[in-house]
This record gives sequence, structure tokens and C-alpha cells, in this order.
Amino acid sequence: MIVYTSITLNYLPKAKILAKTLKQFHPDWAFHLLISDKIPAKKSQVYEQELSQPFFDKVVWAEELPIENIKSWIFKHTVVEICTAVKGPYLQYLADQGHEKVMYIDPDIAIFNPLTPLEEWLDEYGILLAPHLLDYTDNPQSIQDNEIAGTLRHGTFNLGFLAVNSALEDGRRFIDWWAARLLKYCYADYERGLFTDQKWVDLAPSFFENLLIIRDPGYDVASWNLDCRQLSFDEKGTLLVNKDYPLRFYHFTGYDSGAGANVIASLTSGGANPIANELWDWYIRQLDEHGHDVLGSARSFYDTFDDGTKIEKEMRVMYRESPDLQRIFPNPFDTEKGKGGYLAWWRKDRPKKKKKSEPEAVTAQPVVETVSRLEKLQAQVYQELLQCELNDRDEEYVPQLSQSFDAADALVKLIAFYLPQYHPFPENDEWWCKGFTEWTNVTRAVPQFSGHYQPHLPGELGFYDLRIEDVHFRQIELAKQFGLYGFAYYHYWFAGKRLMEMPVDRFLANKKMDFPFLLVWANENWTRRWDGLESDILIAQEHTAETDFAFIRDMEPYLRDERYIRIGDRPVGMVYRADLLPDPKATADRWREYCVKNKLGEPYLIAAQTFGLEDPRTVGFDAAVQFPPHNEWHSSEFMIQDSLELANPAYSSLIFSYEKMVEFQEKQHKSSPYPLYKTVFPSWDSEPRKPGRGTIYAGAKPSLYRRWLKTACDWTLKNHPKGERFVFVNAWNEWAEGTHLEPDRRFGYANLHAGMEVLRGLKE
Repeated sequence: MIVYTSITLNYLPKAKILAKTLKQFHPDWAFHLLISDKIPAKKSQVYEQELSQPFFDKVVWAEELPIENIKSWIFKHTVVEICTAVKGPYLQYLADQGHEKVMYIDPDIAIFNPLTPLEEWLDEYGILLAPHLLDYTDNPQSIQDNEIAGTLRHGTFNLGFLAVNSALEDGRRFIDWWAARLLKYCYADYERGLFTDQKWVDLAPSFFENLLIIRDPGYDVASWNLDCRQLSFDEKGTLLVNKDYPLRFYHFTGYDSGAGANVIASLTSGGANPIANELWDWYIRQLDEHGHDVLGSARSFYDTFDDGTKIEKEMRVMYRESPDLQRIFPNPFDTEKGKGGYLAWWRKDRPKKKKKSEPEAVTAQPVVETVSRLEKLQAQVYQELLQCELNDRDEEYVPQLSQSFDAADALVKLIAFYLPQYHPFPENDEWWCKGFTEWTNVTRAVPQFSGHYQPHLPGELGFYDLRIEDVHFRQIELAKQFGLYGFAYYHYWFAGKRLMEMPVDRFLANKKMDFPFLLVWANENWTRRWDGLESDILIAQEHTAETDFAFIRDMEPYLRDERYIRIGDRPVGMVYRADLLPDPKATADRWREYCVKNKLGEPYLIAAQTFGLEDPRTVGFDAAVQFPPHNEWHSSEFMIQDSLELANPAYSSLIFSYEKMVEFQEKQHKSSPYPLYKTVFPSWDSEPRKPGRGTIYAGAKPSLYRRWLKTACDWTLKNHPKGERFVFVNAWNEWAEGTHLEPDRRFGYANLHAGMEVLRGLKE
């Protein structure tokens, strides 16, 4: 028997687990590792050692496969597609070499009991397939997730497993048919009815008679069928499914995105199927032991051109649909040292320029095509907007959970910025309109391009009004359930005049709202910036020695509260724009003098890194807190608007890649010369406040937020002593800037759950 898997190098730790668990039961079976990647020159020694493990009997590289114009063929596929597409040609290659029994297993699978029945079945059957589902429930969530969004969309059979006997007629016929389909049509193209290799195999029971559909529930157990498969141990310690069937292998799908763990958390909430959680804990430990923290972040060679430019999916689609481009650029990865190749062609203005000799009717044609293209794009965006209105859930959606995590058990304290502008007050009624709240902005947002997530619509809490005390209680309850340590309430104080003070003052007066907090002085002038009128001041700040003392006196009741957040015995004071203070060092001295004199404790002053301010020592403060997306987050390296087709041609702001920004943050390991507190945001999109002018971080997902938060927490553990390990989140409820931990309709509780999982997994 030959067993093979297909990976890029970042999946190597998973492949090691698969190979080791397989060899534990079948040391005589050969294991082949098929890699669609290349080893970075600087890490050749590391990978040579990793790939020389005794459980890897053979290592094969994708470019070694007998495929014509292999570089051109690879480029047509995304990285995920290519790892799937090579499965068929390699299976055909093995059959051509005379190998009879061959099995494919996905790298994120682990073997828990012998697979001997598979080898025996192959004596009789040419093809073995495992369905995603063997049973059903009437649970609406299961119908939606596992039947509609899962199997009907992605295929009846899970091609994480496949076994064939090439010596049998139907086995060989299947191999040649499947390889031919994957060679030309292995794409995730739902509109054409394609999902890589899986949808093709829906046809297999019709085409091939000598085929066995495995109905034993011990095979291919995964999140998509766990609601019908109960895991347990027998008295000998054997893992069982539904009490009678040995667990042959488990598919740990969705580990890197966090989606798999989210689904497991949902399915096991309330104590259901507890062994599933044990399995996932075991798998996480195995990944740690096999170097996933280091190897798992490797970037695929085929993800970029040879100059490092990321290859967007649109570039691949254009190339694969044009035989002329394939003929002109046989190796599209080659940029000719950044000066030519397919990339240079892509970057040019592609519409044809009219020739002087062309008649007017012909020269007008491109304009008509451009308008038609825009209209089609706008129609597509409108359809997406309607789908959002229909409560369309993302694949990373997490429902309400009964799980909880106590912030007291966390090595890092997570604090979320909190905006109190969700209730009417007289000034807003006068400046904007009667009854204006933050929701007024949120609900007017529309998508600017295909895939643009707008509007953000609230989930459980709805369009709440903070005049209702129960809302505030529920916010605190949710925050505590998912391990948050406290809220950082924005404090609006203008030379003695306060705005939006009601929610925080009610919190101060009600000790039943048992949750740590601090105040952040939002010390800017209020202007009509939402209308684009920055110079139109609604209420101004005034900074004098007298107002410095007046401000700190106003803060005194909060600073004395036992719930107020402190570092040691020092209450934390945070200022959004310390650079606006005429003499910030003098202001800081006045505040310290007053607090010490009145036995409040010397304040620990934190300056937000906004509008270019970096070093808190320049303003006499103790520390700085990052305030993304201010400062370095607005980098040209993250900009992607040139690669997007805008449905709104009048859009006039900046669009960044959230994923690129997260990747950048993951590389920031340097310590700071001054105390610095990291801040992360789960998404960012100010389109609601500035229609057509909002700054957008596109592609934000809870799985990416989880990676960034993990990076920030790890840095904090290394750079702050115990008692000072705070990480901030921007924000709990900045809905009009597209950043919120509060549940929404698209992702549910996924961001809260991601934060809880990060906190739970932190290690010294």
C-alpha cells in the first residue's frame, strides 16, 4: 500500500503527524509526501533535516510531475487549488509505475486505529469513497451548515480521503478520469458548479460500478458530521465512534483559520461530545511539538511572483482564460528582474488605445464596454448587499456559546475601548438631527466594491439604546464570559462641559456592574468631520492650567472607585491626543501633584500613539498605547485599491489589506525603549461615517484577528512584567468604524471567541 498526501511547506508539521500516526499502525506501508512549493534558500538546511524523517519514504515536488508547461499550469491555480490539482496526476503517475493499492489522505488528518479494512476492501473494490455525512438531524443549524453550506456546496464525498486499486478495471478508469478532470478543471468556481476535486466525484457512483461508499462512521470523522457521531473510549482505551466503531481517522479541518475550533466549541458547548475537545487539545500539542509555530507560517513559493509581489486570484483567472497570455508568458512567475513578464503586462492599462485610423463608431466601443462593466459590477455589489440583508453567515460564524473563560486566569489582561454614543442627547439632536445616535451612521453604509462587508449589522444586542440599563449589563456579561478584563470608556470633557456622560455615570453609581474600567480623555475639538467639514467646530477644547486642575478634579470620583484599573497603586489615565496639550509635561505634573496630594495615587499616564506621536517621554507621560490604524498602519505596503474594481467610481479614500497588515504585525518582534501597550482591531472600515471617503481594511476575518491578537499577547508576555500585561482592543462597539467585538450577523460571536481562545492558550 502507498499512502500519499499533498502539501505546501507550511503544512509540513501536519504531514509529520499524519505520517507518524499512520506508521504507528502500518509500518510496512509506504508514505509519499507531494509538495507544491519550493524551499527558501535561507532555510535549506532546516527543511533538508525535516524532510529526511524516517516516516517520509519519498518526497516528490510538484514541478517533477509529468505535466506539460508545468510552471504555466501551476500559475493558473491558487495555492489551495494547486495542492488539490496535483493529487490526480500523481495518482495517475503511481498507477503508470505499476503500483496497485494507493490511498490519498489529507495532511490535517491523524490516524487513531488500524486501517486494515481499507486494504481488504481494495481486494474487491476499485474505488473507496467516504461521504461527508452518513446521517442527518432536524436541527436548523445543522441543516444550514452541514447540508446546505457544506455538502451541497462542496460535494457529497470528502476527498480528504480516497483509495483505489489500479489493477481493477474501474479503479484504473477512475484514476484516468479523475486525473484528467483535475488537470483542467480543479478550481473553486462555484458559479460553474466546481469545487476543486470534490464536486467531480459526485459523479463517480454513476460512472463506476465497482465502487464502495464507506458507511462505517469511524472513517472521516470531522466537525461537519460530529453532531451525529459520539466519541468515547472503551475499557481498553480504544477510541470509538457511536460506541461500536473504532475511530479510524479524524479530520482536523479548519485549524489555521480557527473555523474548525469554533465549530467544535459550538458542538461541544454544554458538555456535549467532550472527547472531541480532548482530541483537539491533543492535536494542538502535537503541532507544537512538530514545529508548527515556526514552520506553519511559511509562505508558499507559488503565492508570489519571483520579485515577491503577491499573486492575486484575478491575475490567475485572467491568465488561465487566455491561451495568448499562456503562449506569450510560458513562465508567468518570471518578472524579468522586476522589469517585464506577465506582472508588467498586468500592471499596464489594459484597454486598447484607439488608432487614429479607426472610425468614430469603433473608438466609442471601449467606452460602452467600460460603462457596461461598471453596471454589472454595481449589480453584483447590490446582490451582495441583498444577501447581507438576508442574514448571510460567513463560514467563520460562531453561534452563542455556553463556554466561558475568567480574565483572572489569563496571563494578559484584555481591555476594549468603549464608545458611549448609543443614546440620544441634546447636543446631537441640535447638531445632526433629532434622535441621532451612532446607529444613524451605521445603517447608511453601502459596499464600495464586490466583497466589501457593509453594512455591519448587530447580532444579539440589536440596535440598542444605552438608556436601557439591561443593555449595559449584558455588554459586561458578554465581555466577562469571553475573558475580557475591562472597558476603557471614552470620556468627553470640554472645559467643564461633558457629553455622553450618562452611561459611564450610571456605571459608576451602580456597583452591581462589577467590571474593571478606565477612562480615555477624547480631547479633540468636535467638528463636522462626518460631513467633511473639519473646520466647522461644534464644541471646542480649552487647554490652560486652570482646565488641567478642573479636569483632574472631575476625574476624582472615577479614580477613587475600587473598579478603576490600576498598575500597582497608580490609577491609569489615558489621553487620545496628548500632542494637542500646549505644554503636556506641565499638564502631567499638575495631574500628578493633585492626585498625590489627594491620596488618589500617582497617575500612570498613557499617551495614545495618534497623529504621529510615538514616544510618550516627549510629552512627560509614563507609557504609550498603540491606536491602530493611526501611524504606521497607514502604509503603502498594505494598499490594495489599485487591484479592486470599485462599484462607486467617486470613491476617494484608501483601501488596505487587513491580511497584509496582520502579516506585517506578526514580524514585529523588537522591544520598545519605553513602556508600550499593544492594540489590535478585529476590523476597520469608516465608510459609515464618511460615505465614499472611508478608510477600509478589506478582508478582515476572525481568524486573522486571532493571529494578530496572539502576536500582541506574546509580545506583551516578553516585554511587560506581571501586573502590567495589558493588551487593548479597538474596539468593543465602534460600529460606525467597522470595528466591534459585539456580535454581528455575519460572524456572530467569532471575534469574542477568538479572543477567548488566544487568552486560554497563552503560555509563559
